[in-house]
Amino acid sequence: MSTKGNRIQVEGLKHKEVKLLLHKFLRHNGLDDHRVLSQSGTLEIVPPHLATHPRHEEGTPPPAAATMPYLFPGAPTPVTADKRRRRKS
Repeated sequence: MSTKGNRIQVEGLKHKEVKLLLHKFLRHNGLDDHRVLSQSGTLEIVPPHLATHPRHEEGTPPPAAATMPYLFPGAPTPVTADKRRRRKS
């Protein structure tokens, strides 16, 4: 094993064995959310990806009568396009 900067070169072990040892090391040190990526013979430890999506606070939610499949007392009956009456000619 030799080190060069932030790289470690391991000889004598298979690629999968080194990856397994890295996984064990990360779990043992409480870094369960980190991943070990393999790219063309190089293993890379990647921190968790934290994607933040903006919340859309615009508008108001639809009433329960519009979203539920059963009828609420006092609410108009929703009519779907499939159940509209057809005119007889």
